[in-house]
Amino acid sequence: MKHLSKISSILIGILLIIVADSSFAQKVKDIAKFGNCSKEELELQHCTFDSIAEAEVLFDVGDLYFDDSYNCNLERRLRVKVYTKAGLDQAEINIPFLKGIQKISSLKGNTYNLVNGNIETTSLNTKNTFDEQVAENWYQRKIAMPNVKEGSVFEISYTLTANGSYTLPTWDFQTDIPVLYSRLDATFDPRYTYTQILRGDKPFDDFQSSTTNIRPVFINNIPYSRENFKFIMKEIPAFNDESFITSANDYKIRLDFQLAGYRNRYGIMEPVLSTWPKLCEGLFDAESFGSFIKSCERAGKDLISENKLDTMSLTNRVKWVDKYIKTNFEYNNTNTFVSTKSCKQLLDQKTGSSGDLNLMAVGLLRAVGADTDPVILSTRSHGKIQTAYPFLEAFNYTVALVNLDSALYIVDVTEPLLNFGEIPTRCLNDQGMLVRKDNIDWIEFESNFMSDNRHEIELTINPALDSLQAEIKLSSSGYEAVNKRKLFKTDYKELAEDLLGRNYLSYDSINCLNLMETAQPLQLHFSRPFEVENIDDNLLIDPFCGMIVTENPLKQTERSYPIDFTYKFSRTFSININIPKGYRLLTTPDNLIVNNKHVRIVYTVTNQDPEKVTITAVYQFKKDVYPAADYLTLKGYYDQIVSKFNEKIILEKTGI
Repeated sequence: MKHLSKISSILIGILLIIVADSSFAQKVKDIAKFGNCSKEELELQHCTFDSIAEAEVLFDVGDLYFDDSYNCNLERRLRVKVYTKAGLDQAEINIPFLKGIQKISSLKGNTYNLVNGNIETTSLNTKNTFDEQVAENWYQRKIAMPNVKEGSVFEISYTLTANGSYTLPTWDFQTDIPVLYSRLDATFDPRYTYTQILRGDKPFDDFQSSTTNIRPVFINNIPYSRENFKFIMKEIPAFNDESFITSANDYKIRLDFQLAGYRNRYGIMEPVLSTWPKLCEGLFDAESFGSFIKSCERAGKDLISENKLDTMSLTNRVKWVDKYIKTNFEYNNTNTFVSTKSCKQLLDQKTGSSGDLNLMAVGLLRAVGADTDPVILSTRSHGKIQTAYPFLEAFNYTVALVNLDSALYIVDVTEPLLNFGEIPTRCLNDQGMLVRKDNIDWIEFESNFMSDNRHEIELTINPALDSLQAEIKLSSSGYEAVNKRKLFKTDYKELAEDLLGRNYLSYDSINCLNLMETAQPLQLHFSRPFEVENIDDNLLIDPFCGMIVTENPLKQTERSYPIDFTYKFSRTFSININIPKGYRLLTTPDNLIVNNKHVRIVYTVTNQDPEKVTITAVYQFKKDVYPAADYLTLKGYYDQIVSKFNEKIILEKTGI
């Protein structure tokens, strides 16, 4: 009976926790005032819709409005519950802002803990916060909430003010932990109208709109009502898998606003939301785009005469321009789709942004007679272009499109290690817009070749039978070669640790062929020792020498957004294991062959020569990007690769 009584007590306790959790979820729409934290919140044991969550946003509410100075203000309240030790990281808060345009004010915060049945409050000392620059003009206010422990609840409140009506903040409904309740109340000045852009795959749980005549705005002596909106989402899952995607912001649930129009002095709405063709017309007249290209084209005429380019074929002239810029100019790692300086300044300084160099390439290629147009795009980290909304802010990069003998080539001159017609992986982001005066067109960006790592491995077991020596020849092509060439030139240590192991000796070396011959595969030759397991006189060997994937990188049970590998890739292995005297292959592993539109997987083992085991293995992913519907299929293929390619080769003692 005592055991039964104890079990009953446990069940009642669990039931009380469940009731408490569910009742709090029902009450969350009644947002508590700042400083009022309940025991109910502190006694929460887990997230009701994600039982393994390390922390949870209890509520995130914002009030967006315009003041009498036409400034846009966002007043925000955020409250977070910490469940586990891993959730303590949530106490590090970063608030981004655009310096000179946005400012943060009225910042305050509290941490709440339950101590001996009483609520203990620790207030944030705002003097301990600081600003950190993260990009040009972009900063973040860094906040460390005090006294946060497992079981704590903390909250912050602040106002973000933007000068003018153009820069409205994004409202993020989704974060890296689950969100129980998120609401944005927005009141818009009738002088402006905005396009609302909801990103992600979850609709609003509640959406309300209305108008109010309280404090109307008078334009030309006519009163105009303010528009009120309420955007609400509940039980938003955590966004916690950022593998094989472009930018997390492409898939996180968030709400953006873009200025679509404004009322003139007569009250007539003037559109700001343009069309793609009209935006292109504006670019051609812009000093930093169309005029810059023309200046570079004029400068290119001198290059033709100085270097006697008129004696070359058009193809050779085009390739000369590509090599000339890559050799004589340096990319400063700044991405822009327009120029940041004049053509003369660029020619004098020999360094510039992606926009400077690639727009110059457009001008010079036109100068040598090539049919060339600029293509503006968004890099992977910048996010995908929403083609339904024509805004130039969507772009941050430019490349050149050359029509050469009825074949189209995309030219980017920022990376000397790329061949003519190849673009950096940062540009492999769906599509870009071809900018022409008469029309616009959308150009798809994807890798047009397979990037491969080919391994030739010779394994010889030492006489003590406790280790082996691996002689490895690695031949890399495509983007795999580009990545290794960069490492060889700029971070040899990282490359050596990857190929030779973290404990490599200073005299260990990697012999390199074709380092700068980018049209040829990069070849790396090296050797390294590996341990051999000896169990009951059986030798267990890892034939891939640790150079194979050991766990499935696709870990979700389902996925609602594409699987983006960036580029098509393959891994190829040709392995010979020299069998020591007195040993033989215990059993020949089963072969595996898969070849379809998604992947190619090959694993075969032969032992025709009793002194040698030969393994041929390949795994290849044939697409840059796979739709979400293929996720479980790809996950299954990765399971097969991990399982089969990590099998040990077992050599048994023969007694001879």
